[in-house]
Amino acid sequence: MTTRIKETLLFLVLGMGLGCAENDDTNPQPAMETLVVANFETITEEIAFEKEQHEVTILLDKTLTSTSDMTLSVSGSAVYGQHFTTIPGLESGRIRLTVDKGSQFAKLTINRMEDHSEDHKTVIVNIHKDGSDIQPGVQSSTTLVLKKKEMTEEPNTVQISFVESLGYLSLDEPNGLDIGLHLSANVPHTIPVKIEIKTQGDFQYGSFFTTEPQAVLGELTLEAVPGVSNYSFRVVPVSNLSIEGSRTISFTILATEGGITTGPKDTFTLLIEKGEPSEVDIQKLSELRNKFNIHQGSFWISDDYYIEGIVTSGQNVSDKRVAYIEDNSAAIMLRFTADNILNTGDKIRLNLKGATGQVINGQKAMTDVADRAGIVLSKNAYLDIPTISPEQFASGAFEGRKIRVKNVRFEAANGSNSFSENNILIADNRRLILKVYPNAGFSDKIIPQGSLSIVGIIGDWGYLQPQDFNRDFLQ
Repeated sequence: MTTRIKETLLFLVLGMGLGCAENDDTNPQPAMETLVVANFETITEEIAFEKEQHEVTILLDKTLTSTSDMTLSVSGSAVYGQHFTTIPGLESGRIRLTVDKGSQFAKLTINRMEDHSEDHKTVIVNIHKDGSDIQPGVQSSTTLVLKKKEMTEEPNTVQISFVESLGYLSLDEPNGLDIGLHLSANVPHTIPVKIEIKTQGDFQYGSFFTTEPQAVLGELTLEAVPGVSNYSFRVVPVSNLSIEGSRTISFTILATEGGITTGPKDTFTLLIEKGEPSEVDIQKLSELRNKFNIHQGSFWISDDYYIEGIVTSGQNVSDKRVAYIEDNSAAIMLRFTADNILNTGDKIRLNLKGATGQVINGQKAMTDVADRAGIVLSKNAYLDIPTISPEQFASGAFEGRKIRVKNVRFEAANGSNSFSENNILIADNRRLILKVYPNAGFSDKIIPQGSLSIVGIIGDWGYLQPQDFNRDFLQ
């Protein structure tokens, strides 16, 4: 009897013990979750000038159990939107990088933009500490070096170039103009250098101008001799010559023999102009624009009509015959009889004799302007660029002027889209159109992201025409 009681008690104790163990397995205590730590694969990398895209790898110390984001900050000497862009894009100084569930790494793409800087540029990317599941580790920063373009020159090459690329000759200067050339190194013996002369229309050599030394069949010859590095020839207008507007002559160094090659300035453009009187009446551009109201349409200027102003346009115009000029009263579009040679920032005087006032694409313009160079009064002249609101932009009061609009963003900016002909800007819930012509050097660049300040001309069609991507798009 005693033995059976002991066996029964032992069975009960074992049963209770097994029951408790089974209960613990079905209700486990929750385990403590740990953060995922992120580190860059390398602390520094070089991106060659020729490499358009580069991937930056970020390693995670464990596999993600759910999709999460990490925040990256960007600094360095490289300018976003000018030297590089990223995928994903930069917004408000941060990049939000999404890492999918099951991943143990993430990648950031750097897109290089065309850049001819003389120095290398740096992009410093840091993993930013925030409230997400991914936190920075020990190697939380990487420096990317955007390498500059390496210039290579052939050793012992002698180059000959014009000293300048452009010159002016007035008919009031009967002694003519000396055009200089420079030899980069000494030559071992006498070598002939041939220069080709090209003119437009009936403005022919011998009838309108000559050279010293004289040209034969459209070419003049100089002799490069040992020990001499500077050379010149003279262009002389024919006496008592009278022309309307201006005429262009181009001089091009032809391929030479004997170890001399052409340098970077292989062409010189000479503009021959009728001499201007010392004192002239200068008309305000506001008075010129008022002529459109007086004539209620097209009008023709038959006599001398001088204007002065600062050239505000560069290459982002419909073609090379178009330029915009502005004084302290107004601005106007100019369309020349041929490609103009005006430079942005030059304060110039132009004679509009023979020009016609017309409205082109809703823009008041002077067409058939023969004076393609004018008289340069100063270089890099100061221009007060007003900051206007989107409402003022649409009012028409600033037509043709160079203005600034702040706090705008591109509707299509996603880090990979490039400029189209018409680009939508969002400004204070208004939609503005930014015009980019094929002539613009930035027409194939990626649209910058984020909030921007943009400088440009309210040009034809009433669209904003930025003139320089690097200077007029300001983060």
